[in-house]
Amino acid sequence: MIIDSVYVQNFRSYGDSIIHLPHSGLILIDGQNGAGKSSIVSAAVLWCLYGEAPDGVGIKELRRQNAPDSEPTSVTVTLHIDGREVVVNRSLKGKNLTTMAEVTVDGTPMTDVKSGAATTFVEELLGVDATGFKTAYLVQQKSLDSLVRQTAAVRKKTIER
Repeated sequence: MIIDSVYVQNFRSYGDSIIHLPHSGLILIDGQNGAGKSSIVSAAVLWCLYGEAPDGVGIKELRRQNAPDSEPTSVTVTLHIDGREVVVNRSLKGKNLTTMAEVTVDGTPMTDVKSGAATTFVEELLGVDATGFKTAYLVQQKSLDSLVRQTAAVRKKTIER
């Protein structure tokens, strides 16, 4: 699995932003405290793929403060798996912040707008649930210390896993 891009609209501290990711190597997102680094990685990607908000964050807190009521809160993750382009979009719409989600593979819709159907499809496609994804694909800030303390050879093996 290669994540190509993450597009966010009215999500946490972001109004309308897209982040394109390189296809190889370790990706480090650096910035000042409160800049929104965790909002992109742990919040946006995890919520988009699995519908899971980070610990301690309610669904209403995913929506950017002062976002226009006419605009949804949405995250779109574009990734490639085995040569196929997979686009997952999850959004909050309306005053009740109804969660909607859809998945397309090579431009063909695979699920309807029911959030649970998209989550199940992503779990089957990636072969991992949200907990497994956090463990296998994300090095969260608290875990970074152990990575830094490893010898160069061990760190290289860890990163290449």
